[in-house]
Order: sequence, then structure tokens, then C-alpha cells
Amino acid sequence: MNPHQLKYMKKKKRIRLNGIFYAVLSSASFGFSPLFSLGLIAVGLTNFDILSYRWGIAGIVLMIYAFIGAVVQESFRNCPPTAAELAENPSLERYLP
Repeated sequence: MNPHQLKYMKKKKRIRLNGIFYAVLSSASFGFSPLFSLGLIAVGLTNFDILSYRWGIAGIVLMIYAFIGAVVQESFRNCPPTAAELAENPSLERYLP
């Protein structure tokens, strides 16, 4: 195998492991949702309040994630990585113009 194939295989394996990790994390979060909801209902919140908070927090987290991603991409677009940075971290190639 040539180096490009090895690099592709490693990347493919890492992406697969990340996918499995996120699937497990998602299912665990979904599974524990009723436990957290029961505590909030006992405190006096309604189902609508709980859902509103869940969706509101999820929206805020996703907006922050999207904003940080946009800022990082814009900063790399305005100031691409140098040859020394590329030698140290080859994954920065995707930010080259």
C-alpha cells in the first residue's frame, strides 16, 4: 500500500470510530432524558417548560458551535498555514487556498 492509501484507511477508521462514539453518546443522552425530566417535573416544571429549555439550550449550543467553526475557517482563509505549520500538522492542508 502506498502512503496515501494508508492515510485514507486511518482517516476512514477514525471517522467510523467517531461515528460510533457519537451514536452511543446520543443514545445515552436520549435514554437518560426521562430521568432528568422526572426531577424537573417534581420541582414543578411543566412538560412544555422542559421541552422549551431542552430545545433552547440545544439551539444555543449549536449556534456557538457554528459560530466557532465559521470563525476558525475565516481565520484560516485570511491567514493560510505556513510550510512549517503544515509539516507539523498535515491535516491543515484543507485550509490552503
